[in-house]
Amino acid sequence: MEAVTSQPTVSDDFTTPSSAPFTGLDEQVTPDEHLPEQRAAFRAVLVAFFVVSMAWGNIGNPLVMATILTQRKLRQNVANVFIFNLAIADFCVTSFVDLSYVLGNVIPDLLIKNRVFCGFAAAVCIISCTCSLWSITAISINRYVCVAKSALYPRVYTRRNTLLMAAAVWLICFLIDLPNLVGLGAHVFDAKKRGCSFDRLDHYGYTLYFIGMGVVTPMTIVIICYIKTFLFVREHNMKIQTWQTDVGSGDGQAVAPGPAKKPIDTRLLKTVVVIFLVFLACWTPYTIIVLSDLRNTYPDELYVAAIIFAHANSSMNSIVYGIMNRSFRQGYKNLIRVLTRGCLCNTEHHGSGTDNQTSNHRVTAGAQGSRR
Repeated sequence: MEAVTSQPTVSDDFTTPSSAPFTGLDEQVTPDEHLPEQRAAFRAVLVAFFVVSMAWGNIGNPLVMATILTQRKLRQNVANVFIFNLAIADFCVTSFVDLSYVLGNVIPDLLIKNRVFCGFAAAVCIISCTCSLWSITAISINRYVCVAKSALYPRVYTRRNTLLMAAAVWLICFLIDLPNLVGLGAHVFDAKKRGCSFDRLDHYGYTLYFIGMGVVTPMTIVIICYIKTFLFVREHNMKIQTWQTDVGSGDGQAVAPGPAKKPIDTRLLKTVVVIFLVFLACWTPYTIIVLSDLRNTYPDELYVAAIIFAHANSSMNSIVYGIMNRSFRQGYKNLIRVLTRGCLCNTEHHGSGTDNQTSNHRVTAGAQGSRR
């Protein structure tokens, strides 16, 4: 008898089981040409939003980093190390992760059939997205210590310690993705999201771990820090008002020595609060969808829209800095002015060089004519 060689079965989109890069979530990819016209048009609009958000993030995040590096006032504030860290994480999202999702919407086979690239894109996505929120957490802790534990702040937040803390944030986020690298989870192409991420269905335990460590834990820390900081600032300012009232009435000696006789500067704190609220607004829909869609029945467009909204957060922080923080706003203006002036100078130099060459040519031609 001749030995019968089993052949792998072929699905609509790829070969299984031996040559299939992924299973489960990626088996439901529907090519755009098979979509109803309205759904295909809607997806095209979503991709356009993705591209616009990605383009702005690739401008705004480097602008934040360059502003911190070039503006002395911002560079000397160690708290801005965490803002720089946040900008790096956001830039990873807008420059690489968003690009992979755009490719997943346009040519999904590129990600489905390339296991290494998709796995790398998923790892970068998980680490950089969680690093955004953990960087906000680090800033919140920094602001709480600065405001409520001011005597301790200079000893804790030295330049060296702050850099180590920023590195620790990346380490925490790597540990959040680690289960996917050791078999307790998986990096897959998710047909609903049209991008590479963690396996939210076959490894639902990891989904809970990711939401818990990547979202709930840092959000809880941020909220606690803001509440404690708010209560401290309110109590401090009430003491200031009481002191000012007693001094005005001529009874200043009756007040026990207290904190510095001026309100606490909370400008950076307010900026970070807005950044956190923006993050919360952007990521809450995605979190709810991932946790609730256990049967994987929600429409593709809902997932794509949730991903776009979540990743758009990485493009918004530079706008928040410019609106909320005068130092960043002035830094943006200075940097843009320098870049614009440099472009103009190069143009003028090129133009003057051309004019000089034309003049020299005319002089040479005139001299040759006179000799004749």
